[in-house]
Amino acid sequence: MELFTSMGFEKNPFSKFSAEDEYKYLKEIYEVPKFYQTLMDEIVEGNSRYLLGERGIGKSALMFYLIEDLKNKDIYSILIDEYDGIPTKNNERELLTLIEKNVVTKLGVELLCDKSKIKKLKKDDREKLTFLINIFFKNISKHKVKELYEEVSKTKKKNFFKRLCNAFLIKPINTILSGATTVVGSTVSQALGLPVIDNNVVYLQFISELSERDSVRDYSKMNYKDLKEILRETALILGKLGYKKLIIFFDKIDEYAKLKSQIESIVEFIEPIVTDTSLIYSREFGFEFLLWSKLKEKMKEKQVRFDKTRPIDIDWSNDELKKILSRRLSFFSKNKVKMEMIFSDGKILDRIIELANGSPRQMTMLLARIYEEQSKIDTNATGFSEKAVQLGMNNFCQTFEYELFYPKMSIKDVVNRILKVGKIDFTISDLASATKKSQQTASNWIRTMKNVGFVEETEGVNGGRAKMYKVIEPKIQYMIENELIYLG
Repeated sequence: MELFTSMGFEKNPFSKFSAEDEYKYLKEIYEVPKFYQTLMDEIVEGNSRYLLGERGIGKSALMFYLIEDLKNKDIYSILIDEYDGIPTKNNERELLTLIEKNVVTKLGVELLCDKSKIKKLKKDDREKLTFLINIFFKNISKHKVKELYEEVSKTKKKNFFKRLCNAFLIKPINTILSGATTVVGSTVSQALGLPVIDNNVVYLQFISELSERDSVRDYSKMNYKDLKEILRETALILGKLGYKKLIIFFDKIDEYAKLKSQIESIVEFIEPIVTDTSLIYSREFGFEFLLWSKLKEKMKEKQVRFDKTRPIDIDWSNDELKKILSRRLSFFSKNKVKMEMIFSDGKILDRIIELANGSPRQMTMLLARIYEEQSKIDTNATGFSEKAVQLGMNNFCQTFEYELFYPKMSIKDVVNRILKVGKIDFTISDLASATKKSQQTASNWIRTMKNVGFVEETEGVNGGRAKMYKVIEPKIQYMIENELIYLG
C-alpha cells in the first residue's frame, strides 16, 4: 500500500512544489494574502505595481490567482514569462515587441473563438486590428493554436445557449486548423473576415503624429516610440471589444538563462521599461512585475520610482503558512486529513515552518523529504514518525540549494565556514580560529554573512570588547545544533 493511502490522501500531497505544476487546482489550495483585495482593486484600475519576494515565496501562485479573478472582471491580462532571443540590455524595442506579440496572439485566438466581437469595431478599428494581427500574431503551430483555443473557450461553455453559439462560431478555428502546419497572422485575419489592407498605410494611422512629416515611413522599421503608441492603440481597441483594461504581468525574469541569475544583469534587462514613467503610468494599461526581492536595492540605484509605484513585499506569517498547509492536506484528502493527524507533536509543525523560513515552497519541499523518509520506514503509517521527521529535516538542511537564492558567490563555502565555528553565537576570533585565517579575512567573511542574511550582529559583547554575531538562518542553525555538515 502506498504511504499516502495509509495517511488518508488520494495521492501524494507533497510531490509538486511550483504554482505552474499545480495550476489546475491552485484555487483549492491557495491562501490569499492579507493585501490581496487592495491589490486586486488597484490592478482593476490599471495601476502598475512591483510584487517583490524571495524565490519560492509564492509570487507565481499569486499571479495565477490574480489572473483567474481578473477574467471575471472583464480585464484583459497577459503573462510574459519567456524571454528567449531578447537582448540582455538596450532591449526596449524588443521587450515592447514581445508584449505586443503576446497581446495580439492571445486576442487573435479569442476572436477565432468568438468572431462576433469584431462587429463592435468601426471600419478604421477593424483595419487597425488587421494590421495588428498581420504584423504581431506569432507564427505558431496548429497544435499551439489548439491549446490556446481550448484554454480560452473553457470560460465560454457555461450554459446550453453559449455551447450552441460556440458550435456555430467555431468555424474560423476549424479553418485555421485545417490549413498549413504553421499559423501566421495573415491566415488568422482572413479567417476572421477582416478587411484586406495595405499594412504600411494603416501603420501610419497608428502613429498619426508622424504621418505628415514622414509619410513614407516603413512599418518594418518601427522604433520604440512607435511601439509605445501601437500598444496604447491596442489597449483602446481592446476597450472597444468590451475589455475594461489591459494588464501585463512580467514573471520569471530572474530565470532567463542569459542573465545567469546575476542581480546587475537582471536589473539592466528590465531597466528600459521600469524607468520609462510614461509607459509605466499609462492610463491605457498597467504593468505588474513579479520580481526577486534581491533586485530592489539595485533598482533604486537605477532610479526606479518606488515612491510613485509602491512595491509590495510578499511574505507569510506562521499562521498563514499553517493555513496554506491545512488547505493542501484538505484538498488531497477530500477534507479528511487534518494537520494534527499527521504530526505526533504540534511542536514538530512549528519547527517545520521555522526551517521553511517563510516560504510555502520550502515548506512543501521539506514535507516531501519527510514523506520520503517515512516511506522508507513504514508505508502503513498514518502519520509522520519522529524518526522520519528528523531524517527528513537533516536531508533538507544538508542539501538545500542556497545558490538559487544567493548568486554570484560560492555560497557553499560561506555556509561551511559558519558550520566550522560550531556555535550559534560567535566572534570574529572564533571564525578566524576555526578556519585558521587572519582576523581581517574573518571580518570580511562576516560582512558577507551579514549581507546575505545568515548572521546578525548582536548587542551583547564578549568580555566587554569583542563584537558578537548570531546565526539567524534557521537551516544553518539546525545543522549547528545537530552537528551536521553541509553537502550542497
